[in-house]
Amino acid sequence: MMVSVQSEDGQEFSLTTQLYVVKGDFGHEEIRFSPTVAKLLDPEIMKKENLYVGEVFASFSPEIHWEGPFDWPLSGATTSPFGFRRQYNGKLAGFHAGIDIRGQEGVAVQVPAAGAVVLAEELQVRGGMVIIDHGAGVFTGYCHLSSIETEAGQTVKRGDPLGTVGSTGLVTGPHLHWEVRVGGVAVDPVEWTERSLP
Repeated sequence: MMVSVQSEDGQEFSLTTQLYVVKGDFGHEEIRFSPTVAKLLDPEIMKKENLYVGEVFASFSPEIHWEGPFDWPLSGATTSPFGFRRQYNGKLAGFHAGIDIRGQEGVAVQVPAAGAVVLAEELQVRGGMVIIDHGAGVFTGYCHLSSIETEAGQTVKRGDPLGTVGSTGLVTGPHLHWEVRVGGVAVDPVEWTERSLP
């Protein structure tokens, strides 16, 4: 498969790679929120925030900033894997677009690969959030942070601090939600730690 894009300023970028489509083996989980947190399930709140974040993830910069496999942003057990179907308070909510990593409140979260910070702010549903553009349409997102230690426009490298584990937004307790999106599409972050892509 070959993908070619051209930026508004005329720069061209092409990527040729093999694409494999395989059946996913995704489980199911039900999550119960307290009445206070459950107010964030309001469809209008969710829709507005999803559109806002979706625009950031859908942007494109042609230069590739990372090298090799990504590091884990946090050392801890995965408490919710990628792709699980989710129910929130008994209602189907979709699938998990990232992974949840257990962590204690205030533990440092680190940049897994070089890039540029394109979002660093408090959101209602995702809580404290940072998004890093790694180039070529590859982005990583970090949610529910208790503190944000970077800012939009900042260039970051592997191992830099980006914030701390928290329990902000739509959560049942402290953890890090970590996601990787390629061309705006959520993919399993674990794969990016296991091999060098592209």
